Amino acid sequence: MSALAQVPALVPELLRRRVESQLDAFCLRQRRRLACPQVRLQYAWENNGLQLMLRDGCNPPQPVARFTYSPELRQWSLLAPGLPQGWRLCMELPPTLNFERLLAYLEEDPLNLFWPASFSCFS
Repeated sequence: MSALAQVPALVPELLRRRVESQLDAFCLRQRRRLACPQVRLQYAWENNGLQLMLRDGCNPPQPVARFTYSPELRQWSLLAPGLPQGWRLCMELPPTLNFERLLAYLEEDPLNLFWPASFSCFS
C-alpha cells in the first residue's frame, strides 16, 4: 500500500501526491477481495508511472496493473499483464487525465484482465 521506489521527476509533485492518495484508498478498498491476510497490494514508482502488485511476503510480487504517465499529454494509460511477462495496453479504456477513472475500470475488471482468479495465499 505504499510507494516502494523513488518517484520519477517527470510526474509533477502535486499530481504524484494526489495519485498516491487515490491509490492508497483503492488498495484499502480492495482488502475485502483478498482471501488471505498475508496478501497485500503494493505499488512501486517506475520510469514513467506505477506498477501495482499483489504481495504475500514469501514470494515475488505478482503484477496486477501498470499505470503509465505521459508528461507531454498529462494523461495516464492502463496496461494489463501479458504473457509471458510483458504488458499490453488496455485498449478498451483510452488514456485519460482522470486517474480515478483507471482505478474504477481496474476495480470492475469487466474483461478479467487484471485480477488473478484466486487471492488465496501463494505459499
